Amino acid sequence: MSKPTIAIIGPGNIGRDLVIKLCRSPNLSILGLIGRNYGTSSEEFAARSNVPYYGSGISEYLEYHANTNIFIDATTAECHAYHCSSLEHCNAYLIDLTPSGMGIIYSPIASPSLPIRGTSISLVSCGGQASLPLLASLGKYFSHLEYIEIVSSMASLAVGPATRSNIDEYIITTQNAINKLVSPDGVKVMLNINPANPPVTMKTTINLVGDTDYSLEELTSVARKVEASVREYCPGYSINIPPLFMSDGRLVTMVQIQGAGDYLPTYAGNIDIINSACVKLCEEIAYSCMI
Repeated sequence: MSKPTIAIIGPGNIGRDLVIKLCRSPNLSILGLIGRNYGTSSEEFAARSNVPYYGSGISEYLEYHANTNIFIDATTAECHAYHCSSLEHCNAYLIDLTPSGMGIIYSPIASPSLPIRGTSISLVSCGGQASLPLLASLGKYFSHLEYIEIVSSMASLAVGPATRSNIDEYIITTQNAINKLVSPDGVKVMLNINPANPPVTMKTTINLVGDTDYSLEELTSVARKVEASVREYCPGYSINIPPLFMSDGRLVTMVQIQGAGDYLPTYAGNIDIINSACVKLCEEIAYSCMI
């Protein structure tokens, strides 16, 4: 089977980190990094990475590679609708790393199956990818989930302008994904962009309120299995506060994501978790022979 061909739209921090990660995979082939201008640091980065750069946008890229298998959108929620429209005729996989909320929700472990070709595939958000595997797995052990709350904290230096301009979309899209995949009665998502120096490592605190007949030991065992599974595609993912019951009955756990240091330093776990999920999805598409 030939390698799936991939184009990355958006040469910012997320797109550059993704180039480095994808180049390590023996099962995938990057055909281009798509930007909006020539003569920039993005073009220089692409040249150093031995990846062709297309500085006049999607239309220029499609002149050379109309049959690309996978497009990855690492731009903004506002731009994603335009990219969906521009690529609709390609019948390709379109993986959405923006919090646009469009398309089929996907998170490794949490999603029951691979999305189909020709649709937008939402990877939700970094906070969503950090929490959904645990929420989906632990949620099965609750007969009724009254409320879920997640709070993600990440370093200011790891949060680019696109994410900052899409904070409302980030929160809404993450809440909608939790509602879709876990189905609690209520959900709340919060994001803390921390300006501390030295920069903090990404952490996500997860709260579940509901009815469960399972012991803390059993729930902890479930969480540790999820941790091991996520670490297979994102090695920096770890549970730094194991599940525990608070005095008010909440089940609380916290995960930390140490970045691989591919493009930004290791504090940028927010980029690592969503990009690692993206690489896993691309490789699952390759392995499934769906191209």
